[in-house]
Order: sequence, then structure tokens, then C-alpha cells
Amino acid sequence: MAQQQAPPAAQAPIVVVVDEVQITSDAALVLAPGAQHVKDHTPCLSWTTVYDNAGAVTNYTLGQSDAKGAFLPRCRFSVDQQTGTLLDGNHVLNVLFNGAFWSRLLTALDAANLFATSMEKIGVLHQRLAGLAMANPGVWVVSHSDIFLAVVPVVPGPQDLLFLTQLPLRALEAGGELPLLLYSLLSFHLGPIATRAARLPPAAPARLTAGLLQGAIVQSVGAAAANPTMLALQIPRLLKGASLPVIFQSTSADPHTRLEDFTDLLRMQAGGVDERRRIEERRIMLATSLGALYQLVIQPSPSVSTANTLVSRLAAKILTAPQLKLSLADQLAILATAVHDRQHLVQPGASAEDAVTALVAEDLQEAALRKHGREGLLLRSRAIGLLCLREHPRAAGWGCGWS
Repeated sequence: MAQQQAPPAAQAPIVVVVDEVQITSDAALVLAPGAQHVKDHTPCLSWTTVYDNAGAVTNYTLGQSDAKGAFLPRCRFSVDQQTGTLLDGNHVLNVLFNGAFWSRLLTALDAANLFATSMEKIGVLHQRLAGLAMANPGVWVVSHSDIFLAVVPVVPGPQDLLFLTQLPLRALEAGGELPLLLYSLLSFHLGPIATRAARLPPAAPARLTAGLLQGAIVQSVGAAAANPTMLALQIPRLLKGASLPVIFQSTSADPHTRLEDFTDLLRMQAGGVDERRRIEERRIMLATSLGALYQLVIQPSPSVSTANTLVSRLAAKILTAPQLKLSLADQLAILATAVHDRQHLVQPGASAEDAVTALVAEDLQEAALRKHGREGLLLRSRAIGLLCLREHPRAAGWGCGWS
């Protein structure tokens, strides 16, 4: 008689502790060492590893601002009266979430395999959240029992943060796949301010981010937005219309790098086509793969007119062969048509990496002909050329015999 197999063991719950009394370090989430995979697969977040005197890991900590920014977008607030009253009377600076809530949410996300692979950018994490299949959709609902409030400091906070206290959290809730995305983005970029607002130095990222918000709103609405309440009510509209495509996001968890991301996010919204192109071209180096390039160009782009230039700059950066002695201008000119009149090279069912490799290889091989006038050096076999690119895409010289 065949022996029955035991069912797979359930994943251990992720236990999160949040001190609701002695709130320090942004009311940090404290996770046990067993949650190392959560930390390891979210390098875009500012995790801290705590060790004991013997050098063993005792826990991992993550600030609430990072946790909100990462894991809250798909959540939504309960419509019950108690939750509504609590949200209407408080704001982004003093609303925090307790350990039971984070334990429930992170355990459910882990069971749905969110942390099975690494997510280097916050936008990648949000994309995976949007498409995640959850066994219990009720886990996304946030109610009054999940919330606690930070004690307002006796010393008043900086005046440049005052307008944030006029923004009801309900105003940051929207429809779609990620109802609390605006709230998450605002928390993520403001950083740890709930318990330290009264003593934040002028150069703190939170105060700089608040200044950027105010400036963008005044520029958009006019001097009438100088009133704190008017400023606050414009934040949802501003954030809803702003976006920094994932391909252009940084991979660093450094708060000042995040500030640069937020600055460019606002500039891309407020500026014209030329401003957007300048930002895209400067940030193209942040694309992490040929597949990302393929997604940017083959599929619709926010600025289609600059797609060819973006192709050129990224391809020039990651596939440049110094032996060709091509200037940047030459590379841009050579690669400018890499997509629109070369799509016949992309085989049906080809991976993104293979598709872009084929497109770029075609133009670089023709470039060698035009640059050196030596047809004998052109690789007769396209397969050999593609193999060189696929096996050594970042190598200094490809090893293909060009001089």
C-alpha cells in the first residue's frame, strides 16, 4: 500500500513587535531572526540588524515610514464609524500601526510568496503587490484596532511641516489596485518624522521633502496655496498626477537618494517634454537589465519621442566595445533606429534580453562596417555575434576579434 505523503508544513508566522509607549526610531517594527528573508529580499528599505554581545542576530528593525511605503499600498481603510472618526481627527504625522497589524500583513504577504525573490526598487515591490493573489483578501483592510497614535511633542514642530497636519488620511485613499499608494509614497519620502518632528534639523529629508511639496503646489496652484489647509488639500492631486517610472527609480535606501527620486518625480510632472527627456536620459543608468530597456521601448513609453535616445544611451552604457573607438555621438547616431526598423529581428517568443540583444547587435555590427570600412571584420554569423553579446554583455571587449 502506497504511503501517503504528509501535507507541506505551513510557513511560520512573522511576528512583529512595535513598542507603542516608548516610541523611538519611527516606531520601528521589530522582526525576529527568522524573518531574515523579508529583509534580504527588500534591499530598497532601510533595515537595521541588531546583534547581541556574542555577535548573533537578535532582530531586524524597520521604521514605520519605510514599512508604510513598502507594504501598505494595496491596503484600504475600513468604512466603519470608529475608523472614520479616528482618521478624520488625525494625520500623516501621528498615525502609526501596531505590531498585530504588521504581523498579520507580513505573514499573509510571505504566504503569498511576495518575498520569494529580491525587489531592488520600491516600484518593483509595488508592482508585485498589485498582482499578488491572497488567500484572505480581508487582510488588506485597516481598521481602528490596527492604529495607535504618536504622542504629540510638547515642543511645537517646525512650521514648514504644519500643513501636513491639515491633511486627513481619507483624502489619500483612492480606487484601483493600490488604494493607499499615495499615503505610502508620502510616508516613504517623508521618512521618520512621527516622533521627531519637533527637533528635525533644517536639512532633514522630511523637511526638504515637505518644502518640495509646498513649492510644487504653489507653482501649480498659485499664491493662494500658501494657506496650510489649501496646501494640504492639494497634496493628493499633486501625488496622483506624478510618477517616476520604475526603470528610472534608484535602488538605494539612502534617504538623500530618495530625496533625489522625489525631486525628479515632481519635476517630471511640472516640466515640459524637454525637462522630462533630460531627467530620463540622466536616469537611464538606473535601468537594471536589458529586459527593462525592452519594456521601456517596445511597449508604450511616457515619452515615445525620446525612446530611441534612451535606447542609445543605455545600450551605449552597457554594451560599449572600446575597441570600436566610437564616440558617444557616434553611438547615439548608430543606435537611434535600433527599435523601429529592426523589430523583424525579434523572434516570436523571444525573451526581453534576447530581443534587445538582437536589436543592438545588428546596429553595432553595422557600426563596425561604417566606422572602419572593413567588411571582412563583420561577423558572418549573426549567431556568433549574439552569443558574444549574450555571454559577455558587460565585458570590456566582447572577445569577438574587433580591433
